[in-house]
Amino acid sequence: MSEIIELCKHPKFLNKSDQSFYNLCTITEDVYGVPKSIFKFDLISICEVFGYQIAEAIGVRVPIMHGFWVSKALRINQYNAKPGRIGILVKHHEDWQPLGRECAIKLDELQVARALALCTFDRHEWGEFGLSGGKVYFVDLERLLPPINPEALFAATEGDQLVMLNDWALAYDKLGSSAICEVLKEAEQLDIRIQVERELRQLCLLKSDKYCRFQTISGHPLEKLLSRFATFVFGQRLNLIANYFDLPQHEVPYWR
Repeated sequence: MSEIIELCKHPKFLNKSDQSFYNLCTITEDVYGVPKSIFKFDLISICEVFGYQIAEAIGVRVPIMHGFWVSKALRINQYNAKPGRIGILVKHHEDWQPLGRECAIKLDELQVARALALCTFDRHEWGEFGLSGGKVYFVDLERLLPPINPEALFAATEGDQLVMLNDWALAYDKLGSSAICEVLKEAEQLDIRIQVERELRQLCLLKSDKYCRFQTISGHPLEKLLSRFATFVFGQRLNLIANYFDLPQHEVPYWR
C-alpha cells in the first residue's frame, strides 16, 4: 500500500514547474519529504505506481517511489494535466548504469528471473535493468496492468467509469496468454526458463488478501475504485498463469 500525495501542497515544486527542461523525465528535489527523484506525469503513470508496488511485493528490486496527484488542472513542464491525474516520483540514483538483460543475469540471475515473471503482467515494452551501488534494479514499469487513466475516470459519471474500466479489463485480458508465452520465450533465449517458471509458480501461491494489500493506494478521491480494479486485473492474470501451469486457481475479488 502507498499513499498518493497531493502535489498542490508542495508550492516549492509548483513554483518551478513552468521552467523548461531538456528531457521527458525531469529530476527534482523540490517535493518535501521525497528524495531527489525522476518526475513522470503521463496519462497512465498510475500503472507505474501499481507496478512498483507489485515489484516490491514479489521481491523485484526497484528504486523508492512516491505517487502524487493533482486536484486541479495544471501545466507542469510539457504535461497538461487535468484534475485527478496521478504521477510518480522515482528516486534518482546518481551512479545509475543501464544494463542489458544478459549483463544483468551475470550479476544477479534471481533478480532477472523475478523481473521477467513480473513482465507477465505487462502489456508491451518491458522495464529496464540498471546497476546502482553494486545492485541490480528494475525500472520503467508504466506498462504494467491495463492503461488506466485516472484523469478520464475523475471527470466521468459513475456509469461511464464502469464502461471504461470494463473495456480496459477486457482488452488487457485478451493479451494474457501472449504475454505469458512472450516471457517464457525470452527466458528460454536467456537460458533461465527454469528459474522464471519457478518464480511464476511461486506467484501463483499468492492469495487475494495479500495482493489486495499491495495493490492498494490511498490519498486520491478514486482510491477505492482504482485499488479494486488493479486488484481484479492482477488476480485475473494470476489465474491465467496458474491455468498455464495446471495449478489451482482462486476466486478474484470483483472491482464493481
